[in-house]
Amino acid sequence: MQRPLVDARALLAARMLARDEQGCREVLRLLQRVASPAQVVSLCLHAVADLAPGENRFDWTVEYLLRPDDEWHRAMVQLVTAWVAKHLVERGFAPGRDFSVTAQGRLAATAPVRFGIERFFAADSALEPVPTHPPTLSGNRTMETATEQEIYTKFQSHFDDDGNFHPDEFGLGEDVHRLEVPAGKQFARYELEIHTDTMGSTASVTQAPGVGAAGRQVLKVKWMYGSFGKLAYTVRAFASNDPPAGQPVTVWVPKSQWERSTLDLVRQGRPARLVLQGPDALVLVNALRLEQGEPPLPRFQASHAAPVPQGAWTDAVAALSAAAKLIPLAVSAVACAAGQYGYRGEIRFDRKGPLPFDDHLEVLLLPTSEA
Repeated sequence: MQRPLVDARALLAARMLARDEQGCREVLRLLQRVASPAQVVSLCLHAVADLAPGENRFDWTVEYLLRPDDEWHRAMVQLVTAWVAKHLVERGFAPGRDFSVTAQGRLAATAPVRFGIERFFAADSALEPVPTHPPTLSGNRTMETATEQEIYTKFQSHFDDDGNFHPDEFGLGEDVHRLEVPAGKQFARYELEIHTDTMGSTASVTQAPGVGAAGRQVLKVKWMYGSFGKLAYTVRAFASNDPPAGQPVTVWVPKSQWERSTLDLVRQGRPARLVLQGPDALVLVNALRLEQGEPPLPRFQASHAAPVPQGAWTDAVAALSAAAKLIPLAVSAVACAAGQYGYRGEIRFDRKGPLPFDDHLEVLLLPTSEA
């Protein structure tokens, strides 16, 4: 997906984590102005999938945000139906013969048409084909620490490969990963990287060793894909010689899936250090300062460090949303979501050169037990 749309997906997932219904609707209204109907629906479904099934925030999202009688949901169904119908007519399908629209605004179509609809969504959403082998490692990792050792890595690919392509066919399962923490080391964290996830597809870690665990351990990943769907992921596990709980894990923004990686760290109770470089760094710092009643940083000030109250992150989300600054907006929203798990925030800003591209910002997300 395009980078701004991925950032918007992270923002939407973060507002869902905070159970902020109004915030979710504001993000969706913003998306409707800059993305196609298929992209909006795809992003919404992906954002729901980013929430681990079983969390009360996942249940809230399904129950309240996506309830069938919701006005937004009805409008979105009608919007997507009209978009799909337009494409079907352009491709020679006849209304009333090949497809029709129900009284509820949903699309009823023959099997060949239904097969084509998934292809329309995939093309419009710029989804990648499913890989069937592990991706080539480039060393350009989203997360890193100086003291951890990768002790387990496993690539998994799930898709409909039986040759019987049926519109209502889907896949569901749970992968069990067995690993062993080397003697003298302690389990530090896991990392779940999604390579391909089509509409209606999801993967999440449902069971993992606790930080500090030793010996043989089990990690479980629940996965699902929808009609004509596909899913591919890599799960990794890390260990450390020293007690790992207090060591922040560096997350590079906006590298691929930084939002998912950060929220996974928060779920594991690990501190995170988000690193943001370039003009967006100063945008975020000044948004936080303004919400706390402080003036923007002058250009000649070389550095700035300060704790950030949770309310300031919430206000910065609203301010940046109005300004459509997606990357600093996504960082603020992820910090807000971390606050729901009892995290506090700090910022460390350094102007490392005369140009805005030199600006360097670190956002520390620390469990309150680390305070």
